[in-house]
Amino acid sequence: MVNRARLLLETVDAVIDEIGAQKTGVRLSPFHRNLDMPFQADTEETYLYVAKALNEKGCVYLYISLENDTIPSGLLNKIRQVYHGVLIAAGGLTRDSAEYLLGDNLIDVAAFGTPYIANPDLVERIRHDWPLTQVTREAFYGGGAEGYIDFPPFQPE
Repeated sequence: MVNRARLLLETVDAVIDEIGAQKTGVRLSPFHRNLDMPFQADTEETYLYVAKALNEKGCVYLYISLENDTIPSGLLNKIRQVYHGVLIAAGGLTRDSAEYLLGDNLIDVAAFGTPYIANPDLVERIRHDWPLTQVTREAFYGGGAEGYIDFPPFQPE
């Protein structure tokens, strides 16, 4: 676990040396399984070790990707207990799940990425409880205007 975290923490130390902890944030994806990454039995232990180390280094924020088992496993709750800086979460959030996480002080900031592409007026849609345009990943970044500028804002009646 310590060796698995070493490169990340040494990199964070180098960044802090250059720009300071008050400008240093880290994104972690504890349960990401891209490109056939295998499950690691010590995932929770490793990420708690990293979160605690980042807290001790004074990193201004920790961004957690909520993929797969991050919330059901209870890991987000445990990270909140050891990391006291700004905790940001993103990944599949809805208005309700974001409000729950914020309301229970599990996170400080709810981030939305993908929904913004199909909903350029996402803040207003959430504020007014308007429906969201469904994300069409096939249209993202196809080299032309389609997928970038062709998602219209919501038109209330």
